Amino acid sequence: MLLKRTFFVAGAMLLVTSLIRGQFNPLHPLTRERATVRVTEGKNACSEIHFPNCWKTQDGQCADLDGILFTPGLNDTDSYEFRQRAGWPSEILIGLQYFPLFPRSPSQRKESPDRYVVTLAQHGAVRKASEEEWTKATPLAEFVQTADLKHAFIDIDNDRPLQYGGKWFAKSGPRWPRIPDEASRRSANGEYLTIQSWDGKEMDCPFISPCKSFGGGHYWEDVYEVKTGRRLVAVTGQFWLMTHDTFFNIAGWVGDRYSIRPLQKNLQSVLICDTNAAAKTASAGQGQQ
Repeated sequence: MLLKRTFFVAGAMLLVTSLIRGQFNPLHPLTRERATVRVTEGKNACSEIHFPNCWKTQDGQCADLDGILFTPGLNDTDSYEFRQRAGWPSEILIGLQYFPLFPRSPSQRKESPDRYVVTLAQHGAVRKASEEEWTKATPLAEFVQTADLKHAFIDIDNDRPLQYGGKWFAKSGPRWPRIPDEASRRSANGEYLTIQSWDGKEMDCPFISPCKSFGGGHYWEDVYEVKTGRRLVAVTGQFWLMTHDTFFNIAGWVGDRYSIRPLQKNLQSVLICDTNAAAKTASAGQGQQ
């Protein structure tokens, strides 16, 4: 009886702590904000990357990134830092820039000592980057911009595709995001386009009503080559404990060719798709037909 009571108290304390931090979800044993990924088209061009440990602060502690929105290009958010060595398009170096909780200002930006080399050609193999590799690599610009500026701040009809570059691009899911400017993300050079959609059904926690406010749902992501209108990459999955507007807002591009989808708000995992590689594969497939 005493043992049962001990487990009950421990479980109750864990539940209360999780609710306070907004991380409880009975569908996921780790109770973390996260997303699942299933690449249904362009598999060889996409890598689901999982970093081996928490991102460290300069004093060696795990960086407190929970609940901090990752938005590439903003000056006061925790975010990845991407670099690349000349002549190595299948490799990306990834670091982290973070802020203390208070004050959050650009002058307080700090760099994590953790830096990794990700080999996209090996499905996202991760290893530690040396100081020499990091310093010699060139920073890659992050880019987040909607392609449909005309409808950026008004509702989009769920029955119509999105128009860009003189072409129409269809979504895979039944509904556009509720915030119209999150329906699309274009690459910096405008050659590629990401279309985002979802089922419009935020997940409820079966027994804990406060969990509903933290959101979740099924999503779809389609990446197109603008000049041909062909789809290069298709991704689907579920997201938990993130509101739909947060989840869709955190997608973006790095450089002119890499589509970026963070999968956890603590930045422990990310999906990277090399659209140049996907376009070459698609062209080779058409040539063989």
